[in-house]
Amino acid sequence: MWNKDGQLYGVGDVDNLDYLWYDGGAAGVGNFSPFEGGGNVGINSGGDTTPQIVRSFRTGKGDPAITVLSKGVAGAGKMHHVVFTTTDFDGTLISVPNVNEANGQAGTVSARAVVEANNSLWYPTGQDFKSTGTAANIQNILSTNSISNDIIPDVQRLNLSAMENACGLVYENKIYWALPVGSDSNNQIWVKDLSRNGIWIMPWIVNAQFMWLSENNTTGTISHCIYDGTNILEFSRSVYTQDNGVAFRTRVAHEGMVWSDSGMTMGAIQEQRFKFLQPAGTIQVNSFGLDEDGAVNTLGSETYTQTASFTSWNEMAYSDGELPSLYSGDVGMIDYTSTGVAIVTLEVDETVNQLGWEVITDTTDCDYYLSTTHTNGIEIPKSFFGS
Repeated sequence: MWNKDGQLYGVGDVDNLDYLWYDGGAAGVGNFSPFEGGGNVGINSGGDTTPQIVRSFRTGKGDPAITVLSKGVAGAGKMHHVVFTTTDFDGTLISVPNVNEANGQAGTVSARAVVEANNSLWYPTGQDFKSTGTAANIQNILSTNSISNDIIPDVQRLNLSAMENACGLVYENKIYWALPVGSDSNNQIWVKDLSRNGIWIMPWIVNAQFMWLSENNTTGTISHCIYDGTNILEFSRSVYTQDNGVAFRTRVAHEGMVWSDSGMTMGAIQEQRFKFLQPAGTIQVNSFGLDEDGAVNTLGSETYTQTASFTSWNEMAYSDGELPSLYSGDVGMIDYTSTGVAIVTLEVDETVNQLGWEVITDTTDCDYYLSTTHTNGIEIPKSFFGS
């Protein structure tokens, strides 16, 4: 069901799967009878698609329109626009719905996973993920672009039969989709960061049967919440690297550092340095590479653990044992201090053809900003892998 300007639109009639229903608007809220201004219209009646969701969107020309996304076989669906025109019948004005199929469009298998961001609709089709835009130089039609070319192997793991339960939302210029990846229920959250040119972020391994945004009426704080099948959980920066008290693993990595355009040159690597800002918890840094024998070996590993110390005025050591002391008073407020910048150095000292590194955490309460990575070494001229 969708509310547009006080008028309700809905799909999902179990007896008439192709129907789009609409009520009478302000004159008949919730009344779908034609005698009160309501009614229904078939979407691709007799065709091979079934309406899944209705949204208020626009045509390629920018005209407001009710937009219906439909599901087809094997992830192939359609998009239709419904525009109402008014006709005069014996002095009575009648609204008539006109249904038009959008050219070149794809539908969706997941009604709750359709989101609107940056003036476009974003949604999974069953075969990939799509985004709608306007191609002004192609007769002002909506153009559908695939946004999942970089993650096709992951998309192929989605369980199409369970995609009807997938859901999505937009928060802080990121799109979140809860999806069934090789599962009968939503077991991963995929994130597309629109603020960073639409890159895909590594999936979150968390059960999320439903997602929504919640607002605290006292503080005005907006929170991203999920229902995992048992508990209602809130994503928060107040706790790090844990889901409901259980630690999860994080990994940042780069695995393709080579020394020439051909990728065949050998390099003598002395060390790698990693600069962390505001580190917290236990952070492990590993370096690995393809050596002269063709084996991928660990070249270096270090674990950094953040510690805290406290400072205060005065020293209790100069006390005579009495309270209050003759020689010293209250130590005052204790300030805890910890390192805000940390450098982790890996001693490599190896000849490799390809070099990689990773930063991982496996425990709770870990956090960091990886500011810089620096590799110190030289290319070995005329030394090639396999020679």
